Amino acid sequence: MRVQWPLPPGYGVEWTLRQLQAAASDLLFCPGDGTASRALTLPGGGHALVHVRLDPTAGQAEVTVEGATSAAAEDCLTTVRHMFGLDLPLVAANAGLGGDPLLRPLVARYQGLRVIQHPSLYECLLSAIISQQVSTAAATGIRRRFLAALGTELRTGNATYTLYPDPATLAALDPERLQGTGVSRAKARYMQAVAAAAAAGELERSAFAGLDDAAAMARLCTLPGIGRWSAEIGLMWGLGRLDVFPAGDLGLRVAVQQLAGLAERPEETDLRALAEPWRPWRSYAAFYLWQHLNDVRAGA
Repeated sequence: MRVQWPLPPGYGVEWTLRQLQAAASDLLFCPGDGTASRALTLPGGGHALVHVRLDPTAGQAEVTVEGATSAAAEDCLTTVRHMFGLDLPLVAANAGLGGDPLLRPLVARYQGLRVIQHPSLYECLLSAIISQQVSTAAATGIRRRFLAALGTELRTGNATYTLYPDPATLAALDPERLQGTGVSRAKARYMQAVAAAAAAGELERSAFAGLDDAAAMARLCTLPGIGRWSAEIGLMWGLGRLDVFPAGDLGLRVAVQQLAGLAERPEETDLRALAEPWRPWRSYAAFYLWQHLNDVRAGA
């Protein structure tokens, strides 16, 4: 199946391609010239390939789905729209955030940025657990080892695509194999609890569709190892919620300290209060702050 969609106004193709190049280090995306390919797990089992070509000149995205029935291909297309943020009202978000003195320069610089989402809450929570209490570089390395050792490989032509392990398989795995990828015994237990919940259908996006952010976060926090920060990451990167702000995140505290010229890093309570005027777009305020910090560290 192949479809063409118009890109939303102001869609930042260059920003998206930069993110896809970075995501390739996690073995998940195979980026090409203006394109990105990824394997997706189909409902009920099986896999499909999706190829996304972003054409800024024509102002459109061309998406091709291979290896899926018509019904499953429609599910893949819905996932692609979620992942690439094609339905997000970012013109309104940028208008709302652009009046804030702290965020104004970030909105001007990053207004075309649409953050690549995880295709499922299951993947997002596993990634969040891996990232708990370790540096970004360490988390990236562990994630690569996890996917290389336990992920599912799909080979086609000269390309190899890696997927997260099937939830039921991961839930039943010997925990020592998980620990062998670099996660602690506790994190292995948390990841298997998330896998068990996903295998039971409890982490489908549809299961959270009728819940507001507070209720969705409360449900996620019932999972072992999922505290407030991990649940907030799940809402932002897994469910695409637009008004979440993980004020306990060290990177956000550092970014605000730098931008505001503060002598010390703000405490979580102070940062949460600072973000209140950014409602209902706090997720993108956080994304812009993280991107700013990444650029500072990269010397950009």
